[in-house]
Amino acid sequence: MEKKSVKTNNGVLEFTILDQGKLILAEVTEGYVKKAEIRAALYQAGLPACILEANLQFIEDGLKGQCPVAQAMIIPQPADLWFHFEKPVTEATHLEAVHSGKTPALDIMNPVRVNDRLVSMFTPAQTMLGYPDGRRELIRNREMDSIQLYRGANVQVQEDGKTLYSLIDGYAHRDMYGKVSVYPVDSVRNISRAHGSLRMDVALLVDGDVNRDSEVILPSNIHIKGMIKSATVMADGNLQVDSGLDNTLSNEICKVTSGQSLVTLHIRGYRVFSGGNILVRDKIENSNIQCMDSLSASIIAGSEIRVRNKVFVNDITHNTQIYIGPTFTEEPRIKEYRQFHQQHEKRKIDLEWELEDARTNIDQERQNLVSQLARLKKLSVSTGNFVVINRINQNLLQLSQKMEDLMGKYRQILRLYEEEEIQLAFYDQHANLDMEAEVHVLGEISTGSSVISRNQVMKIGKPLRQVIIRVDKFFGTLQVLPYSGN
Repeated sequence: MEKKSVKTNNGVLEFTILDQGKLILAEVTEGYVKKAEIRAALYQAGLPACILEANLQFIEDGLKGQCPVAQAMIIPQPADLWFHFEKPVTEATHLEAVHSGKTPALDIMNPVRVNDRLVSMFTPAQTMLGYPDGRRELIRNREMDSIQLYRGANVQVQEDGKTLYSLIDGYAHRDMYGKVSVYPVDSVRNISRAHGSLRMDVALLVDGDVNRDSEVILPSNIHIKGMIKSATVMADGNLQVDSGLDNTLSNEICKVTSGQSLVTLHIRGYRVFSGGNILVRDKIENSNIQCMDSLSASIIAGSEIRVRNKVFVNDITHNTQIYIGPTFTEEPRIKEYRQFHQQHEKRKIDLEWELEDARTNIDQERQNLVSQLARLKKLSVSTGNFVVINRINQNLLQLSQKMEDLMGKYRQILRLYEEEEIQLAFYDQHANLDMEAEVHVLGEISTGSSVISRNQVMKIGKPLRQVIIRVDKFFGTLQVLPYSGN
């Protein structure tokens, strides 16, 4: 047992470390503490991981005595993968876009050829024991079919079991759960209402515009050389729109979704979700944007922006609201996916109980059979004894068949459950990176605009020029720092 005391703003926390660091208890020995202070104190004590978030509220509410605040946990860890077809969008990429007003040389369509290597796996998915001090201990490798979890349409696994390659020429993308697909490229001149709802298993190149009241929903990348005009476009992969998104009709039904990154000229009056980065060369105006990574634009005006990582912008005007940090965005289907996963977990547990009952029944019948055979040795052989033994034997056969059937169902649900577990771990790993969420204002953020973090709303009372507004990742509050970029 080890104890550590940490002084906070309003009190003193004492941590008790038990079972070789597997369990951490906390007690307020002086004053009072808030949840954010407990997180910061854990980090200061060298215990930043496996925090029991629900229990922090008990301490903030004044619980007397010790309370568990962190404990070792079983952690699924996705495979360590390298996606060969992806070009990284970095902080420098965003800054170049803001400074120059031009999209950097960046091909987000990811063209590939048949037999191109798409993904390499360095280590398979693993089950780890995570400790509050950040250590991880390997429990087992999930070798079997690890790379198969990431194989999508028109993709094959090489014989080495560690590489994915393309079966066709086309555009490649990965979804937010790591699955990689390649689709052939089709092209059209323009898309209008006459096309109806356009749904095809292809990547698409549009030479002109996607016009009002159109709907395009594709499982791959889309490159539109013209404009999206009051239409709905949903791409599971990347989306590039050379001439911008313009919902001049203010049609509330219209939305644009990209499973990965979005690159465009401007966005006006649109609801947009991006599972990756958003790069806008000119202006975002009167729009509602959710971005799972970072966003850059020259000007943001009259809009509501929700970004997990960083915002890079020259000017923020017209009462724009910036929600910054991982609290405010999530992939639209993730709740449904987690619900399915919870249902499969419940079914897995139910089957485990059924298997235990079946095993108990088999043991009882075996004991009955042994007892009957023992009686035969002592008593004279009779037809009645053989009838009893035959009945017990039949019961054993039926119970064994039932248990075999249950085992088949259990293996199936366990495989599905573990696949979902790894895919969700991939999502969490890429959606909850240990980053410092920031807003980089290269020009000015004007009066009336707001920046909102988990625990603070900063209403701009007077203009701020060339600043970085940073979220403290423990307290969830905002810090204003001078911008020191070039």
